[in-house]
Amino acid sequence: MGISKAKTLFRKRWAKRLTILIASPLLLFFLLFILLYIPPVQNYVAHRVCEAMSDSTGLSFSIDRVRLSFPLDLSVRGVRADQRGDSVLRADELVLSLEFWPLLGGQANVDGLRLHDAGLNTRDLVSNTQVVGHVGELKADLHGVNWRDNLVGVDAASLADADLTVLL
Repeated sequence: MGISKAKTLFRKRWAKRLTILIASPLLLFFLLFILLYIPPVQNYVAHRVCEAMSDSTGLSFSIDRVRLSFPLDLSVRGVRADQRGDSVLRADELVLSLEFWPLLGGQANVDGLRLHDAGLNTRDLVSNTQVVGHVGELKADLHGVNWRDNLVGVDAASLADADLTVLL
């Protein structure tokens, strides 16, 4: 075997190794992305998120079912939040349509937020204020939701079949 043939073989081996090294993280990311669209994985992740939210907020969160469809349309059924045994939120369905690219910049654009058949009792979550009642449907478009600065831009919102009492 000549020296030039050995160099070519050496370069091919290193090119193959470099390709595998670069492709492996991309393949793992793609596999994780695909796994998030499998319903049992979605439910597992959702229940872990509920546990983490319950631990960090002091409220007890639970959901019945979650579905994520491409690209980022999220439907959550049977949403419940309780505080010391009393219901704070009970909703039949919560639907979110998110844009992907703004998430990478630390903000969210919610093209559609819909809350169906929800019962609400904020209890002592808001200082000196309590909101109690029922919402048939809440729709909103939120652009520029920036969780770093705690800012939310509401472009449009509508409320239907609502019976709410605000106690100050």
